[in-house]
Amino acid sequence: MFNIKFPLQHIHGRKLYIADGWKEKIAEFGLTEEVDWLTLKPGELASGSHRVNAYKVTLKDGQSVYFKTYSFHGQYMDYFFRKSKCAIEVNSYQTIKNIGVPTIEPLAFGEDRLFGMLKSCTVVTLGVDDTTQLEDFAYKVWRHMEPADKKKAFEDIFNETAKYTAMIHDNNFFHYDLKWRNILVKKEGDNYKTVWIDCPRGQTLNLRSDRGRMVDLSCLARLALSYLTKTQRYRFLVKYLGAKATKENVRSLWNAVTDHLSRRPPKPVDFSE
Repeated sequence: MFNIKFPLQHIHGRKLYIADGWKEKIAEFGLTEEVDWLTLKPGELASGSHRVNAYKVTLKDGQSVYFKTYSFHGQYMDYFFRKSKCAIEVNSYQTIKNIGVPTIEPLAFGEDRLFGMLKSCTVVTLGVDDTTQLEDFAYKVWRHMEPADKKKAFEDIFNETAKYTAMIHDNNFFHYDLKWRNILVKKEGDNYKTVWIDCPRGQTLNLRSDRGRMVDLSCLARLALSYLTKTQRYRFLVKYLGAKATKENVRSLWNAVTDHLSRRPPKPVDFSE
């Protein structure tokens, strides 16, 4: 368990924080406190941009880890005396796990600061084998299933997602990027299980909690508009609100999510391919 300090881990220099028993394994792909992690390009590039790069790395013992870096060159003031994205991400995983929602395990994170200004940060997480992002699962697998299998997969994922979203919100935690690609799907026996990932914006909020709730539900709804019927989307809100919710509660939340989505309507998924 990492101790995430507020408002930041340290003032100046490069610092790396590693979970017990992982120092030597993480050093296998060159990540140490002495090395500029922005120069490392180990393993297979999982995603990349001018600011964020993530690599899947297979260790000598066969375990896979994900190594992600954020670069803030030219924008050092963005996180001046503020928690870094990587510290927020690690804290979010720990919070989500404590609430009881399956998530990934953080193994290390680091920050490179210049007198409080954040130059870069990094986070390493343990890989989850045999999983698929929900967005890819829906497009490449689920929609091609036989009706009975399709219904089973839908109910498993539907129920877990509604349950877990309600759990984190009841604990005043909000993911703030709860897209389908940030939910992993894994089949265990005859059942489909989900794992939540990629949470560098997560927040615990006592004030403005309605805002966090609306952001998370709207993120989930963006692809749901293409894949699910209106009745299924309505059922999700019923499940999310729980048995004590009235029809008025559900309608009110439905209208709020619809209004939020209308400000930046999602593009329909192209199923022609």
